[in-house]
Amino acid sequence: MHLSTFTSVPKYIYIHIYIYIYIIAVLLLLFLLPSSISYFFNIQKITYGWKRICCHLYVDLAFLVLPLLLTRLDGRKTEVTTVSTLTPTVYAFLAHFSSRKSSLGLDSAAGAARFFLLALMKLVNSGYGIDKWRHHLFLDKEPFFQILRKYKYIGGCVQSFPAHSVAVIVLLDLWTTKMARETSNIMLGNDFEDELAESIRSYNKETADKLSLHRTESVKPEPEITAPPHSRFSRSFKTVLIAQCAFTGFFSTIAGAIYYPVLSVIERKFNIDEQLVNVTVVVYFVFQGLAPTLMGGFADSLGRRPVVLIAIIIYFGACVGLACTQTYAQIIVLRCLQAAGISPVIAINSGIMGDITTRAERGGYVGYAAGFQVLGSAFGALIGAGLSSRWGWRAIFWFLTIGSGICFLASLLILPETKRNISGNGSVTPKSLLNRAPILALSTVRRSLHLDNPDYETLEQPTKLNLLAPFKILKAYEICILMLIAGLQFSMYTTHLTALSTALSKQYHLSVAKVGLCYLPSGICTLCSIVVAGKYLNWNYRARLKKYQSWLDKERLKLLEEHDNDPGVVQNIMGNDPQYTFNIFRARLQPAFVTLILSSCGFCAYGWCITAKAPLVAVLCMSGFASLFSNCILTFSTTLIVDLFPSKTSTATGCLNLFRCILSAIFIAALSKMVEKMKYGGVFTFLGALTSSSSILLFILLRKGKELAFKWKKQESGSNKEANLLGRMESTSSDHLAADEEEPV
Repeated sequence: MHLSTFTSVPKYIYIHIYIYIYIIAVLLLLFLLPSSISYFFNIQKITYGWKRICCHLYVDLAFLVLPLLLTRLDGRKTEVTTVSTLTPTVYAFLAHFSSRKSSLGLDSAAGAARFFLLALMKLVNSGYGIDKWRHHLFLDKEPFFQILRKYKYIGGCVQSFPAHSVAVIVLLDLWTTKMARETSNIMLGNDFEDELAESIRSYNKETADKLSLHRTESVKPEPEITAPPHSRFSRSFKTVLIAQCAFTGFFSTIAGAIYYPVLSVIERKFNIDEQLVNVTVVVYFVFQGLAPTLMGGFADSLGRRPVVLIAIIIYFGACVGLACTQTYAQIIVLRCLQAAGISPVIAINSGIMGDITTRAERGGYVGYAAGFQVLGSAFGALIGAGLSSRWGWRAIFWFLTIGSGICFLASLLILPETKRNISGNGSVTPKSLLNRAPILALSTVRRSLHLDNPDYETLEQPTKLNLLAPFKILKAYEICILMLIAGLQFSMYTTHLTALSTALSKQYHLSVAKVGLCYLPSGICTLCSIVVAGKYLNWNYRARLKKYQSWLDKERLKLLEEHDNDPGVVQNIMGNDPQYTFNIFRARLQPAFVTLILSSCGFCAYGWCITAKAPLVAVLCMSGFASLFSNCILTFSTTLIVDLFPSKTSTATGCLNLFRCILSAIFIAALSKMVEKMKYGGVFTFLGALTSSSSILLFILLRKGKELAFKWKKQESGSNKEANLLGRMESTSSDHLAADEEEPV
């Protein structure tokens, strides 16, 4: 293995001799370098920093001179195969220096020598041509400087001079590994890769995680196949999308709240009573609940972007009509059209967030979007009061007209299609022009989303348009329980907002502007509660998922021991038993009971404060306290619905919205009659008791929710498989019939 290896290439014996002499000279001079510096420069003691710099620069010089020496000796294109017989000698040097535990880095001459030899060994045994390597290193500058920029912090930055060699080694490793897979049959073993990795780690332990080396475990390594990401949208692009969704949803929530301060003005303007004024609020909530239920199916089948654009156009036209209306009947009709136009946006926003986010991050994004959307409810009354007191009640609808116009332009330009059966994870360009956003034409966006190299495997099966799909979702009674709880809580919140305007105007005799200011406590507290609830959901999900995975690993080991280490049997058992599934109900709804009880108590106190004509401060404090906990269930339920129906998020969220708005419409329609009979204290005591009693149903969801969801999902997947099988059988039979018809008699 020593001298016999030279006989295979006798023509190049002199090259090997020169190489041996060169390596020995490099090593000897390297060990003599500190003493030489002390002698020639009359330095009594070399500091640690100077010693390190000198050793490092010397290794760089020796390593870079080697290809030039080989090319000079051979006189023509010298391939690595001519010097591959250096392996035994270099391995001997490696074994010698590896035994010296104190020489693991470039802090000493031995460490520098070992580092040099490891890098040399990587070059020699990789099968990559010396001449090609020299050409790329010295003539093709761009990759080298890219590596320098990428690893600019390795080894303590450039000022301590180690970044240069580390960059060279990393660059060399990338090039040689690539070429070795294509051209060479001589590969490095795992032992040497471990040596090289250990050397670079020990060179600077702080960069061990930043520097990864390719491992070559066989002669023909198979390329690693990595699954495409769930979403190609970057974090910044997701933030832009969430902001755009929230901006659109803002005009859905503000359309109801901005109207509250002018209820008394509308009553006087059109000479109607309080009950008829409340009808304009009721019809808005009715259509706000019905429209998303129907439009959600279109969004799940045709795409999110077209439905959003159409919804904003309808809303824009309705706002223009309301600003110019002259009769009470026109207000009723246009309020219905206004609600039908913009209300589906809330459900579609949930669908968009379900398309681009994973479960682990979904709670935070839903919290941010819902928090910004609820700004409409929070500050809509204040904005409406300010506009109407300055320019009259029609100004609120002109404000909505201008805002919806801006929103339409923004959505038209930057809102991409996110439905996964149309654009996959965002990398597939939609076929329809209506589903394409102009922002996708930008080169930076195309590169970010990989539009030129789409992940077609992320495309989901097309969803057929089914207007009855929401009612199929309601077959699962655990979903009905969730929607009932969330709907009752939301109806109590909206009833409190409606009652606040009337009570402050008639009992506290406040002006429209001051009434608007009184909505600030509830608005600010609602905003805080939704954002914090989203953050909590993310934290709780990660904590419970970590605990669940630890428990699941232990259970899997137990089952493997019981079934003779047969993974197929274990997988079958765990896949058909709901006890091994993650309890998403507990992860999303765990704190909901406490928030529901606290908000019910707050609204009850709020009602009695108005009845007793308590100081205005007490009324506003109770309003803020109740709102602080009231809308947490909105984030909890919306996130859970998106988790349970990832492919039908708009439809499912539309069902949730239907429950909320219909219940709100019922209570607001009956508010004036209830106040006459029960006063405000009795009304909110009744609503609080109803909501508190319904919250007991949460324990059914927490204990039995995952089993019930597991059961109907199994049934749904089974029916889908049967449908797919029938479809394939029908297509096969039709093919046979066609073939029989074409066959000559």
